[in-house]
Amino acid sequence: MAYIKPFKGVVYNERETGDLSKVIAPPYDIIPKDMQNDLYRSSPYNIVRLELGKIKGSDSAADNRYTRSRRSFESWLRDKAMTQDKEESIYVILKDTKRARIA
Repeated sequence: MAYIKPFKGVVYNERETGDLSKVIAPPYDIIPKDMQNDLYRSSPYNIVRLELGKIKGSDSAADNRYTRSRRSFESWLRDKAMTQDKEESIYVILKDTKRARIA
C-alpha cells in the first residue's frame, strides 16, 4: 500500500523568475547538448542548471557541475527566486506546467 505524506516543497517564485516556461526543462537524461545551451540562455533560473550543469575543462573537486549546481540552488533560495512553502502540502503537476497545491 502506498503512503502519501505531505511536505514543504521548494517552488519557483514567479514574481522573481517570470514565466515558468522559461525555467522548466525536460528530464536531464534526454537533454542533448544544443538543448542544454538553449535552456541555459532561456533564463538564469532554468532548472537545467541544477539537474544537468555544464562540464568545463577547468573542473576540479572544488568547482564542478555539482558544486556549481549547489551554489545556484543556494543563491536562488537566498534571492527568493525559489521559496519553501510554509505549509506541508501534496503537489500535483499539471500538464500545462501549472502547479496545483492540495493543502
